[in-house]
Amino acid sequence: MPNTNMDIFNSGLTFWMSVLIYSLVSLQSECTHLYESQNLLKDKLVNYTKAFRPIYNQSRALDLHLSFAIVSLQDFNEREERLTITGVLHCEWVDEVFTWEPEYYGGIDYLILDSSFIWIPRMILVNSVYEVDKISAEWHTVHISNSGHVSFDVGGVFDVSCSSDVTYYPWDRQFCELRFLAWGYSEQGIHFIHLNDSIGQLLYTDHGMWKLVDSQTGMIEGPSIVTFGIHIERKPRFVIVNIVAPIIIMSFMNILLFLIPSESGERISYNITILLATAVFLTLVGDNLPKTSTPMSTLSFYLLSVLCINVLITFMNIMSLRMYYTDDKEKVRSFWGCLANCVRCRILSNHSNRKHLSRKIINVGNCHVSGRPVMDPSVYVVRNSMSATDNGVKVSVQKHTTKEEAIYKVPEPTAREHDEDITWKEVSHAFDKVCFVLFACMVVVLTVMFMLGTSGTLD
Repeated sequence: MPNTNMDIFNSGLTFWMSVLIYSLVSLQSECTHLYESQNLLKDKLVNYTKAFRPIYNQSRALDLHLSFAIVSLQDFNEREERLTITGVLHCEWVDEVFTWEPEYYGGIDYLILDSSFIWIPRMILVNSVYEVDKISAEWHTVHISNSGHVSFDVGGVFDVSCSSDVTYYPWDRQFCELRFLAWGYSEQGIHFIHLNDSIGQLLYTDHGMWKLVDSQTGMIEGPSIVTFGIHIERKPRFVIVNIVAPIIIMSFMNILLFLIPSESGERISYNITILLATAVFLTLVGDNLPKTSTPMSTLSFYLLSVLCINVLITFMNIMSLRMYYTDDKEKVRSFWGCLANCVRCRILSNHSNRKHLSRKIINVGNCHVSGRPVMDPSVYVVRNSMSATDNGVKVSVQKHTTKEEAIYKVPEPTAREHDEDITWKEVSHAFDKVCFVLFACMVVVLTVMFMLGTSGTLD
């Protein structure tokens, strides 16, 4: 029994001694790792200088690999022609001076250092809206591998100058570029190489007004400038709901005044109310429109056209009321009489009457003119025709060449005869109908042309 207890004690003592030894070894290993890192940094910086490019052959260009990742699109100002985005510029190159063998430094194969310790390219944003300065800072970190491969990321908010084209607002598309330059180096000093054909969007968050459609990369020869371009498209729903739709509705409301009876006395007040509401609304809308004249937005011309149509409607409304309250003793002119006849289809009905009456054939012996029998056919040899009346319609009786018959024929009416029974009130009603159809068609055609033209359907 005592031997058994002694064995248990020895086993427990052995276990805890093993744990203690493992902990000490692990602690010593970590301390050694930190110590070796310090030694590594000290050894590599002894003869290291940041004044020259980190390649042994200074006559050749340093290959600088670049890529750009967009994080968010903050704002696009059409008037100032300024794009504000948040992104990260990624740079990679090989530092031939800062290399080491990991087995000599405790197996360390990479370091993370501040960018102030080694040479980095001084990258600047060429088309910056504000001051031109290097985009990197000393607190930015670099990742260095034992083979000398350096990875450097520069993040920030970039304000770039970007020309805007708002012709097809709110269906407009914009193209903007970020142009980076390694300050102080030409093509013989640094050779830019794109890592990707497009901008990275892994961290991108969608914008409420703009949609990122496409991106591209490129180069500008000469000063060796690398470019990153983005294509953005405006989301038009806000403008359609808050600007275009209310303008269309108010335009049709103004056209409805031609359906209001003239004798009601409310047409002028209704017209002026809609016209003032449109003018006030356009004043408020002006704050949301792009404030640029090169080029101007098509929407601005559309709103101006709608306002001109509303003013023209007011003018036509006054003309209609002026005709409605004209004294009936004043003679209706031929033009307005024809207009009224066309609207109420009087000419068509009279033409049908004449066509029906011309087919009436009566025998000469039974024909009566003004209640008296018609004379014998010899009379028609001498007199070719004579006037007669049939149910209030003026007709002429003519001799038939082959039969002893007379045919009632209605003479062509003149414009004067049509206008004798037309009043100015009828002309006013006809004018209202024509104006209602005319302005409704004008608003519809103008709106359809604006929608198709700005959305890119028309060339």
